[in-house]
Order: sequence, then structure tokens, then C-alpha cells
Amino acid sequence: MATTESPVPEGTPGTTPVDETAATPPAAPEPTGAAGKAMSAFIVGYTGEVGKELVKELARRNTFQKLKLIGRRVVEYEDETISKNPAIEQVQVNFDELEKSKDVFEGLQVGFCCLGTTRGSSGKDGQWKVDHDYPVKTAELAKAGGCQQYHLVTSMGSNAKSMLYYTRLKGQTEEDVKAVGIERTSIYRPSMLLSDNRGSKFGRGLLSSLDKLSPGSVANPTCVVAKAMSKNVDKKLDTPVEIIESKAIQRMGTAE
Repeated sequence: MATTESPVPEGTPGTTPVDETAATPPAAPEPTGAAGKAMSAFIVGYTGEVGKELVKELARRNTFQKLKLIGRRVVEYEDETISKNPAIEQVQVNFDELEKSKDVFEGLQVGFCCLGTTRGSSGKDGQWKVDHDYPVKTAELAKAGGCQQYHLVTSMGSNAKSMLYYTRLKGQTEEDVKAVGIERTSIYRPSMLLSDNRGSKFGRGLLSSLDKLSPGSVANPTCVVAKAMSKNVDKKLDTPVEIIESKAIQRMGTAE
């Protein structure tokens, strides 16, 4: 895995509704995309819970001939399917001055955006910047660089007209990303995200138990969201925008 530092200082941060993802790793098949042609991709937000699972999933599936992990810091991976994968490259950028790093998006046909933070850790303005401004600017630069697919993670209940700040934030992000006009935009609206690093063991167990009653209604494991995103790249769409709700994410991510 190569590492590239963009020539900018490191910055601060990671429709048609669908009703309801020290030995050298073995050689993988030639990576191909939807049309059987080799494609290149990027991930922003690859240090978050969904992003981490998506990196593992795309490395395992060997979907792309090139995969750029674009973020504010370099991650040391112990998993050799990532660390020794010649297709994977990490690129440091300053998201507050992303225009200066526009060249890193050149020639990447598929983009995955898993950016997000909490109001508690970043404040109201900081959350808007990370959850809205960065994804929208990324979409703009990606389109200019030739991006044909943009896969965006938002949240269940996203609505730009919502009275609730978080769902309004996510809804406005969706609207502004759609307005960029990328050839295909896929929006994923998971419910509560389940991972080993989020919440207490008791809380995770309770959510998992409740979700068994109606998979995807209460929670979506981050690994399932990642698998759904990875599998969806090859899907043919009749419209330029699709919204994938939590139950559809669960079905897509758990299907054989």
C-alpha cells in the first residue's frame, strides 16, 4: 500500500426510493466494474466505523484496480490484505482546503463518502462542516475528476425540512450532493449503526436482539452497510439517484 501526502498542511477532520455490505496475500482475480472494465475508486471517511469496514470489504473483494483512501491522516494497517495491497494508496488532505488537492480525484470513477462526526465531539458548526460541507465539496471535485458513481452514507429519517437538527443536516447533505449532478448517486440511510467500537456491550446486545425481530429496522451492523455499498457498485440503475433505506441495506448486505 502506497502513501501519498497532498501538498497541503494536515487539517481537522473522519430519486427513486428503494423499499426496503508475514505471507503475501494470495493473488486475486482481475478487478472489474459493472461493465467488466477495470475501475478506480476512493473513500473519504475511511477511519470511521462504516469506512473501516468498507476498506476491508473492498480489499477482500478486489473490486478496483486502484483504491485511494483520502483523509487527514495515515493509518497503519495490520491486515495484510490492506497493508500489502498494491492497489491501495493513502493520501493526506486538508478538508478545509480540499480544492488544493483536487488532483487526487482525477480518474477515479467511483467515490464512497462515509464522513461523519457527532455534535458532542465537534460542536454544532463542526458537525455541519464534516457531515455536510466536506461530502458536498468532495462530490464536486470528484465529478470534475471524472467520477461516475457517488455512494453516500447518511441516516434513517434524513429530511432537509425536518424540525430535528441531525435529520435536517443529513437531508440537506443529500439534496446538495444530488444537485452536483454526478451520473449516479446512491444514498444509504442506515438506522442505528452497530459495531464493536460503538456503545456498551450491553447496549449493542440489546440493539442486536431487538433488530432480530425486524432486521434493519432498529440497527444495521457497520459490516453489513459496507457489504451493501460494495455489492451495489455493479447494480444497473434506471434513474440517476437511488435512496436505500435501512431494511434494503440489511437485505443487500446479507444476501449471498
